[in-house]
Amino acid sequence: MLLLQKPRNGLSLKALLSIGPIQPLGELPQALVYSRNSKLQATVLSRVLTSLTNSYVFPISLNEFSLFVAPYVEIKRVWAFVDNNDDLIRLNHLVTALGLEAKTFGPKGVSADHQFDDAYQLTSLISTLKAIVERFKENKRVEAIKRSLDTEGIEEYLTKKKEEIGDRESVVSQVFYPANEYLGMKTAFEEPNSRSVALLTNEADVITVRKRALELRRSGYDVKEVMINVDPAISPIYLLFLYL
Repeated sequence: MLLLQKPRNGLSLKALLSIGPIQPLGELPQALVYSRNSKLQATVLSRVLTSLTNSYVFPISLNEFSLFVAPYVEIKRVWAFVDNNDDLIRLNHLVTALGLEAKTFGPKGVSADHQFDDAYQLTSLISTLKAIVERFKENKRVEAIKRSLDTEGIEEYLTKKKEEIGDRESVVSQVFYPANEYLGMKTAFEEPNSRSVALLTNEADVITVRKRALELRRSGYDVKEVMINVDPAISPIYLLFLYL
């Protein structure tokens, strides 16, 4: 189970969603590099950027990038989400040696270009996502993402979903990856621990998940489907919101 730096010390959901976009955004990356506990940001931003630019912006761990990609693939620009100064130093050595352009993001105390306080994973992701949304203002997909990050009505929506889930074990569809890893939560295609299950899904993969729900019911599980109907690219954010 990965450790999520949850919003504490008075940082509420409203405060998270009120975070402004990073400035300046600069040129968009060709790859999103992450270290240790930063897979969330790289994965979600990869999905968003790929859909908006029609070009695959791939997420990759720092180890994989430094050993198997950077020395052999022609890449000019990366964004890197680094959890600690040791990984930042490793990245800087690589950037210098290969002549790459890198924008870095990290928690407070890490000497990155952009530093974030509490709830580093969520604050860095939301701030970067808002900056991307501003870049693509006229895109219809962007409008859906903007609505999903609006504070109006979100707490009531999440409360309703929590009530639907109740005390059932939550398992999730693939659109919520990798947020489920941060929470130690199984996917719908793993064996649940409890016989009473809330299967969290999204319109993007509802057909596949309903087939799995049927399989679980045939195996004796009490399954309730719970729809988290937001843009699938940012579904992982909502999963974390549910369990803050």
